[in-house]
Amino acid sequence: MSVRARPQIAAASRRPRRLGTVALIVVVCCLPALAVLHVVGYRALVVHSDSMAPALGGGDLIVSELVRATDVAVGDVVSFRDRSRAGRLVTHRVAAVHRRGTRVAFVTRGDANTGTERWATRADDRLGRRALGLAHTGSALTWLTHPVLVVTLIALAALLLARAAIRSIWTASRAGTSWRVALAALLAPTCLLLAHGTLIATDAAFAAVTSNPANAFSAAASFCAAGGSLAATASADTWVGQSGPNANHGGGSDLEVMSFHLGANERTLVNFTLPTIPAGCSVISATLKLTDGGFYASGRTIQVKRATSSWTENAVTWNTQPTSTTTDMATQPSGPGSLTFTITNQLIAMYAGANDGFLIRDSAEDSTNLENQLYAAREGGASTAPKLTVNYG
Repeated sequence: MSVRARPQIAAASRRPRRLGTVALIVVVCCLPALAVLHVVGYRALVVHSDSMAPALGGGDLIVSELVRATDVAVGDVVSFRDRSRAGRLVTHRVAAVHRRGTRVAFVTRGDANTGTERWATRADDRLGRRALGLAHTGSALTWLTHPVLVVTLIALAALLLARAAIRSIWTASRAGTSWRVALAALLAPTCLLLAHGTLIATDAAFAAVTSNPANAFSAAASFCAAGGSLAATASADTWVGQSGPNANHGGGSDLEVMSFHLGANERTLVNFTLPTIPAGCSVISATLKLTDGGFYASGRTIQVKRATSSWTENAVTWNTQPTSTTTDMATQPSGPGSLTFTITNQLIAMYAGANDGFLIRDSAEDSTNLENQLYAAREGGASTAPKLTVNYG
């Protein structure tokens, strides 16, 4: 053997050692990560459809935390076993939650879907709530844990073990390296098998739930049987003026909103008797409609704010007008015809707490030009009175 060949032989002898080191690194990183994931209550799921696009796509990996059903809120992305889909694990966003006694009922929907699922589970059952999403990682992990790849690695490990045994007999000095390579090669497919088992186990890690496509289960009273729409006309409306701070205008046929810098701003107040939403249903959307009263100033922005203190139609004045909140304030540009404001979150707050109606004003008061808007009051008839529309489901 020539002297020049020795470096090549030495390099070749180091290759198995490097392969063994890489395999050991995979094992050392993979096994503890999987163990910790399970111990702290997390599970890994691979997305197989685009029903949650664009938030989640096919091939993404979800890391879900096991939480009690009572800890799930509207907007959370949860995983549950859907019996209407033959028990398949489904991951969708929560659209509504209703708790009745020891049961929690959910309405869920994929972000890219128009249909919903209705199901329920016990309050102390565990569901998977998304904690982290990793794009395309699920596809890679699925490929790595494919049975064909794992079987191939096991066969390779068997060959390396046989080779190590032979080398230990004939070359004692290289036995340590050979056995290390063989052991790492055996542990690598074992780690992948464990990863594959972990992904499959998540199908059974979540609480079984009662599918409710027809609202037919023992807790049906806590579910929304069907969505719908309710309407109401104003039960009280008036306007208050800064130039007459102690005057009441509860009996007028017009509602006024004005911005003028000479202490002449005007605001409108409207309230409704909230329509009764069927048991188990929630507000999906809500609007407030004001009908044109025959006069408007263009280029203005009209605000609708939720009133936060009580008032009465025939007593309220500028000086006693209710306080209001800027949270979830609705706006529309002024103009001819009716104005419709989306007031969903304001109305949800009213159903949950006090109903003090709405305060309507110009967004920029004290204008140097007189900017006046007129809307029809309830005294002019139900057809033109302020109207509340509530959509529920």
